[in-house]
Amino acid sequence: MFSASLASVAQIVPPDFVIRETELKSVLSFIANTQGHSRTTLTDDIVDPVDLSFDQIYDPALEAKAKAIYTKDYEIFGFGD
Repeated sequence: MFSASLASVAQIVPPDFVIRETELKSVLSFIANTQGHSRTTLTDDIVDPVDLSFDQIYDPALEAKAKAIYTKDYEIFGFGD
């Protein structure tokens, strides 16, 4: 199912990068290192997002940063605030 979703999106714009969940820690650590961050804080105690309400995770400052970083995606896919 995921590959079908990825293939559909790739018809509009190919992804810059795809990270498999099993490779997440090592790949994100590599990316952090390339950006001058010597350590990452990934943990295995992740909360299931289904258990959280939007107001528990929403942060306007974080959204502004994401919008600045992913400007291309916001424009191509028409994301709003």
